Amino acid sequence: MRDHFFEIYKTRVFTTILEIDRTANPAFLGDTLIMHYFNAGYSERSAAIAMIEVVTV
Repeated sequence: MRDHFFEIYKTRVFTTILEIDRTANPAFLGDTLIMHYFNAGYSERSAAIAMIEVVTV
């Protein structure tokens, strides 16, 4: 069941990333980074913003 929630979370994070930055390529973002934010309790939007900052720095 946890895997199902993670897949939903990951989809929403990717969608949010593309809403914020249309030039982003979510394919380069690994499941490990998304799983970190998922386990830490980040909202989808907070995780997307943090991931954009990590990748663009």
